[in-house]
Amino acid sequence: MEILFENVNFKQTVLKNTFWLYLGNFISKVIKFLIIILSARYLGPENYGNFSYILAIIGIFFSFVDWGSGSLTIRDYQLVSDKRKLFNSFISFRLILLLISLFFIFSIFLLFKDFHSRLIALIIFIFTFISHLKYIITNIFQALKKMEYDGLSFIIENFSIFIFVVFLVRNFPDSFYLSLSYLIGIVISLIYCLFIFSKFFRLKDLHFVSDYFKYFLINGTPLLFFGILGFIFFSTDQIVLGYLRGSEEVGYYSLASKIIINLNLIISLFLASFLPNFSEIRDNKQRVLGILNKVLIYNFLIYFILITILILIPKNLLIFILGDNYAFTIDLLKFLAPFILLLSNITILDNILFVYNQQWNNFFITSICALLNLILNLILIPNYGGYGAGLATYISQLLNLILSFYLIRKIIFNRI
Repeated sequence: MEILFENVNFKQTVLKNTFWLYLGNFISKVIKFLIIILSARYLGPENYGNFSYILAIIGIFFSFVDWGSGSLTIRDYQLVSDKRKLFNSFISFRLILLLISLFFIFSIFLLFKDFHSRLIALIIFIFTFISHLKYIITNIFQALKKMEYDGLSFIIENFSIFIFVVFLVRNFPDSFYLSLSYLIGIVISLIYCLFIFSKFFRLKDLHFVSDYFKYFLINGTPLLFFGILGFIFFSTDQIVLGYLRGSEEVGYYSLASKIIINLNLIISLFLASFLPNFSEIRDNKQRVLGILNKVLIYNFLIYFILITILILIPKNLLIFILGDNYAFTIDLLKFLAPFILLLSNITILDNILFVYNQQWNNFFITSICALLNLILNLILIPNYGGYGAGLATYISQLLNLILSFYLIRKIIFNRI
């Protein structure tokens, strides 16, 4: 069993971390899928859409609290000599940004008019705040190549949410109780993470360090902008839908898009487990090219099968799973299915560009595509609703894939 718990060599470490990430996230994503389906069924399109709409808006206030520091720490941990200083600086940096986010809590009373929506927004705000506290710890687990703890934290979180959805939201079908279930789940998961964290770090080992602040600010800025652009890509469509077409249509589109985005987990997990090790071989361009070609081929085969299944699966079966109220979501889900292949390939290229410190170039590419996505949303959503949002995403992400692949060829391929 040592192969599943100890880091022995490069290949074994990648396989071990991939195994735990896939196992943990597969179980947690199955549970998360059940949470999404049950929540949507219990609440109905309008209430579920209202929850998704508020969740998307609250996400704006936390779009800066990472500032790319998590990815930089995971990547650079293998390269620095004073690893404890890096960790302490990372923790200090993230906690300061999280404290800054608390100033936005008063915006809830300006953005939402009725007491019910304000209460839901407040709970989601606290949930998101605690989630980012947990991410500080899980980023350290990833840097340490201890993905088993990262995976288990997701299982604990989603299983806890699932229990409360079944016993709470089922009996009280309201967005308030769904947001409360999410809050309880993340608190339980954070307690677990703190317990595991205490095995690696004693309280006296943790202290304020600012040595890497300038480094995080400079090198993390393109990642910050990149994250904001990612928010524009995957959340503004719901905000625009909610503003122009109402909460019910957000409920239809949100359910379909969440299923699609969660399926991108397959390639994301592999890259998450591979990133700390990839930094060690980035100077071996021939090996990088060989690995990239294999990953792209396997990625295409896996997602081609998934897309085919989603398109061919009987509509009656999906209605049985999602509920009679979501018949419109099923057609939308089949329409969005091919997008998984676009998204997974972009995820691969983004990770390669990050390893080669091409954050700014990647940001400029993504900013162009995100702006195009926003413009197309405003043009297409008024007349075509969720299909318009989906079409806008298709067009902008296809451009993103083309430009990213061109940059990869220019920066990496021509240097071999």
